[in-house]
Amino acid sequence: MAAPAAPAAKRVRKAQLRNKSAGTHVGGPAPGVRASRPPAVHPHDPPGRRSVSSVGVVDALRAWRTEQARRSGVPPYVILHDRTLEAIASSLPATREELRRLAGIGPAKLDAHGDAILGLVAAVLARTQP
Repeated sequence: MAAPAAPAAKRVRKAQLRNKSAGTHVGGPAPGVRASRPPAVHPHDPPGRRSVSSVGVVDALRAWRTEQARRSGVPPYVILHDRTLEAIASSLPATREELRRLAGIGPAKLDAHGDAILGLVAAVLARTQP
């Protein structure tokens, strides 16, 4: 007498477990592997072109975040996540209110880092604008 066929979900899970050791994953990227995000694009840029100011803002924010993390003895993502840096570079906020509206910027982050972030954005824009 033949054993009943395994339900589809069990077959998929078994394939996932088998393939995990081989470095592949059934149905998408392997667990824990992040898909890359598209680069930040300023709303006024032509489609498909990343602005010099957006690139400069992300680079400046990353350097600033690394220094803040080193001083505080915490990982950089505790200061601001990459997604938040990209949101800042995309929107180029000029006021605390504009910064507050971004995901990843709550009252504590706004109070602790808001002025520094706005200063960085303004400085990069001043350098990159003709």
